[in-house]
Amino acid sequence: MSPTKRKKTRPDPKTVYDAIAAALAPIKASLDSPHPGQDEELLERLTKVASLSESFSTYSGSQEETEWADALDGEGVCLWNLSSAFRPKANVNPHYARIFAFLRLASYRLIEAGMHSEAGIQTLIHALQLATKAASALIECDEINRATSILTRAANLEARLQKVEDPSNEFIRAKAGAIVSYYSSRMEGAWKEGNEPVSFFMLGKAIADQYIQHVAPADIEQLTCKVFSQGKALLNTNTSLEEVKAVEDSQRIVISVKWLQQALVLAERLGEQASQGIPRLKTAILRSLARAYFLSPTTDSTNLDRAEATIAELTATSTGGDGPDLRSEEAQQLRWMTLSILKRKRAGELEIVAGKLVFYKLNDSRDLTAAVLGHITTRRSTTAGVTLILLKAALDSDGNSGHSSIHRIVVAFILTCKSASDHEAIFQSLKVMFSDIAEHPVYNLDKIAAAASQSLLFQYGSRQHQEKLYLLAANWFDLCTHPAFRSIAGSSHSKCLRKMALCYVEAGQYATASDVIARCPGNEAATHYVVFLCAAYQGLEAEAIQAMYKMISAPDFDRKMLLLATQLAHENQMRGLLLAVLESLLFTLKADPARETGVEAITLIRCLIRITLESLKAPLAVIRSLVSSLLKHLSTAREIIDGAITKRTASLLIKDVSWLWRMAFNTAIQGCSSWDELEVAELFDHAHELMIQYNKIAIGNPLAETAYQMLMASFSSICARVFGLRRTKDFPDAASFRSRIVRDIQAFRIAVPQLLVQVKSEDDAQRILPLVHLSFVFQVEQVCLLRQWSELGPVVQEATSSKNEIGAEAIEAVANLLWEEPSCPTSVLYMVLETLLKSSLDRGHIGREKFSRWLRAITTILLARDRPSDRIKALGFVEQAIDVMKDVEEDDERYPPDEQQWLLSTAYNAGVESCQLTQLDEAKRWFEAATMVARIVGGGTDKACQIEDAYRSLLARYSNRGEAG
Repeated sequence: MSPTKRKKTRPDPKTVYDAIAAALAPIKASLDSPHPGQDEELLERLTKVASLSESFSTYSGSQEETEWADALDGEGVCLWNLSSAFRPKANVNPHYARIFAFLRLASYRLIEAGMHSEAGIQTLIHALQLATKAASALIECDEINRATSILTRAANLEARLQKVEDPSNEFIRAKAGAIVSYYSSRMEGAWKEGNEPVSFFMLGKAIADQYIQHVAPADIEQLTCKVFSQGKALLNTNTSLEEVKAVEDSQRIVISVKWLQQALVLAERLGEQASQGIPRLKTAILRSLARAYFLSPTTDSTNLDRAEATIAELTATSTGGDGPDLRSEEAQQLRWMTLSILKRKRAGELEIVAGKLVFYKLNDSRDLTAAVLGHITTRRSTTAGVTLILLKAALDSDGNSGHSSIHRIVVAFILTCKSASDHEAIFQSLKVMFSDIAEHPVYNLDKIAAAASQSLLFQYGSRQHQEKLYLLAANWFDLCTHPAFRSIAGSSHSKCLRKMALCYVEAGQYATASDVIARCPGNEAATHYVVFLCAAYQGLEAEAIQAMYKMISAPDFDRKMLLLATQLAHENQMRGLLLAVLESLLFTLKADPARETGVEAITLIRCLIRITLESLKAPLAVIRSLVSSLLKHLSTAREIIDGAITKRTASLLIKDVSWLWRMAFNTAIQGCSSWDELEVAELFDHAHELMIQYNKIAIGNPLAETAYQMLMASFSSICARVFGLRRTKDFPDAASFRSRIVRDIQAFRIAVPQLLVQVKSEDDAQRILPLVHLSFVFQVEQVCLLRQWSELGPVVQEATSSKNEIGAEAIEAVANLLWEEPSCPTSVLYMVLETLLKSSLDRGHIGREKFSRWLRAITTILLARDRPSDRIKALGFVEQAIDVMKDVEEDDERYPPDEQQWLLSTAYNAGVESCQLTQLDEAKRWFEAATMVARIVGGGTDKACQIEDAYRSLLARYSNRGEAG
C-alpha cells in the first residue's frame, strides 16, 4: 500500500461542528414534542450526533476549536439532563429504554468531545462515571457493540484516573466508586457477549481490595446483585442432577459455583452496613450456592460437604432473628436438600432416617419416638452424627413428647461406643450429646437414667485402666463428671474425679492429675490421698505432707492409706515425707485401743529412728530438728514400753528395748562432738531409762550386761548438763537446773555401790571410781554457784571419807573452785580447806607446792581470827609444814622457797606477838618453829642464832615485866 493511501485526512473541525449543530436542532424539537412514530428517526439522528462527536474529539486545541468544544460540552450536558425524562419505567412506552440509551450515548460523546486533555481528577471521575452509565444503558438494550466502544475508549480515562495523584485522599471514595462501576459495566458487557472468562476477570478487578474497601455499601450491594444474577443464570440452566451429564453442563455448574462464591463474599463484606434487603439476598445466595455444590460433578468429593455446611449456615440464618420458623416452607426445602445430600453421599440407612426425622419433628412427635426406638435401640452401627440429630430432635420435640425416649437414645449410643476405634471422635460426640442435655432448659436426666449411663462409662474406663490405657481411661472417667449427671453428682462426682486423677498419675501426667483432683469437693480421705500422690510424684514434700495430715483428719480415714503412702515415700527416697508418714502411722496406732502389745508401734519407732539417724549423716542436715525428733521418738517408745510393762506384755518387746538403749547410748556418744550438750544429756537420760526398763523385763541377771553402761550414761548426762551450763551465759531458770544436776549427782553416787558389784570387768570397775571423784567436783561447783554454803561441808566430808578415797586431782579441783569463788565465806573456805588438807596429808595425795599454798591460806585465816584456839591450830599447821620440809628425799619435790620464807616470817612475828601478850609458852613454840625453819632455809644457821637471841631477849624482857606486875 502506498503512503498516500495510508495517510488519513483529519476532518475539518468547523464542518464537524456545524454538522453536529444541524443534527441537534431536530433532536431537540423531537424531544420537546415526542411522537411515537418518530422514534426510529430520533435514534438515527442521535447515532449521527454520537458519530460526529467521536470524530471531533481529535481537535488540535486552538482557541476557536476550544470554544467549539465548550459549546459541544454544554450541548452534551443539556442532552444528558433531557435523557432523564426517558428513563425506563413501568407502564411507559417500551421504546423509551432505547431512546434513553441513545440519548446517553450521544450526550456522552458530546461531553467527551468537549473534554480538555489537561482534565483534573474531578473531571476524570465525572467522565468515567458518565461513560459507565451510558454503557450500562446500552447494555440494557442489548446494544453491546456500542457499549463496548464506549467502555474501550473509557479505558484511557480509567488509566489516567489511576495515575492522577491525590495526596490528601480527598477524592478516594469517588475515585474508587468510579473505577468499580467501570469494571462492573465491563463485566456486564463481557457477560452479554458470552465471554465469561473476561467477565470474571473484570469482576476480580472490580472487587480488588484497593478499590472495594472505599466503595459505598449501596454500590457494593448493587454489584452483589449483578454477580448473583449471573451465577444464578448459569445454575438455572440445569434443574436436576440427572440433567447434569454433558461436559459443558458440568463446567457451567463449576463456573456457577465460582460466581456464587464471589457473590457471598461481597454480601458478607457488607456486614452491619447492610440494608434491609441484604439478609434476604444472602439467604438466596446461600440457597443457590448449596444447590450449585450439590449439582457439581462428583470428581470433587468436598463439594457435598460444602453443600452440607452451606445448608447448615443457611438454616442458622433462616431460623435466627425474625427469619422463618422451622415450620416454614423454606425450612422444609432446606431439609429436603439435606436428605438429598445424604443420598448423594451414599450414606447409610440410619443417616437417611436421621434426615427424615427432621420432618417428623415438624409433623408428629409420635413418629419421631417410633423412629428413634426403631433404629437406635436395634442397631449397633449408628454413627455419632445420627445419634446427635436424633437426640436434638427428641429434645426439641413438640410438647416435650420425645423426652421419654432420650435416656434410651443415650444408653444405646453409649453401648455402641464400646467397640469404637476412633476414641477421640467418640469422646467428642459424647461430650456434645451430654452438653445438649445439660444445656436444655427443661429436660434433665433422672437419677436412674443418669446412674445407668454413668455406670456404663465407668465400666469402660475401668476396662481401659486394666489394659493400662490410662489416658483413654481418664477420658471415660472425665465423661462421668459431666454436668448432664448432676442429678447424681453428690454420690459419684468425687469418685469419678479421683479415678481420672489416678489415671493421669499412672500415665505420668502429674500436673494434670493435680488440676483434676483440685476440682474434687468435700473432705474425703481418698481425695486427700490422691492429692498426696500427685504431690509426692512431683517431689513436693511440703504439699504431700499437708495432704497427708488432711487425709488423717478426714472422717473416713483408713490406716491402709498410710501404709501405701509409706511405701511410696520409701520408693521415691523422700526421707522427710517418709518420716512424716511414719509419725502419722505411729499416731494412729497409739490412738487405737485395740492394739495392746505395742509391737507395731515400737517397730515404727525403730524405723523412724533409723531414718532420722540416716538423715543426720546428710551434709546439709538440720541437726537440731532431727535430734529433737529423735528425742521425741525415744520418749514415745518409753511410754509404750511402760504401758506394756503395766499390761505385762513387755516380754514381746525385749529385743526392741535392747536395741533402743544401745542405739540411744551409742548415738549420744557420737553426738558429744557436735551436738548441743543439753540434747546429748537428754539422750543419755533416755538410754539410762531404757536400760532400767530393759532390766525390768529381761530374764536372768540383765544388770551384768547393763550396770556399767547405766553408770556411764548417768554420769555422761551429768557432764553434758554441767558443760552446757558453763557454755550458756544466760541460761533460763539456771538455779532449778543446777539443783537438778545436784540431785542427779547424788542419785549417781547412790547407784554406784549398787551397780558396781554387778560389773564383771575389773577394768570397767576401775573406770567408775574416777567418775565418782569427778562427781564431787561437779557437785561442789553447782553448790557454790547456788550459794548453798551450808551444803559444802557434808559434800567435802563425804568426798574425803575413807570409802570414797577421792584423788589428788579432785581434791585440787575442789580447792580451786572454793578459792576462786569470791563470795565464799571465810569460815566455809577454812573448813573445806582444812578437811582437804588433812585428807591429803593422810593419804599423801598432794604435792608440796599445793600443800604449801593451802597451808598458807589456812594459817592466814586462823591468824586473822586472832583467837587463842585458832592461833594454836595455826601453830600446829606450821609445825606440820616443818615436818613436811624435813621429810625430803633426794627425788622428792622440795618445799617452795617463797613459802619457806613466809613460814619463817610468820612464825617469828607470831612469836613476838605472843610475847607481847605474855603468852610465853605459845611464844616459845612459835620461836622454836621459826628457828627450825631458819635452819632448813639455805644459810639459815646465822638466822637461827639471831632468832634464838631475839627470843631470849624478849623472854627476859617480858618475864621481868610479868614479875614486876
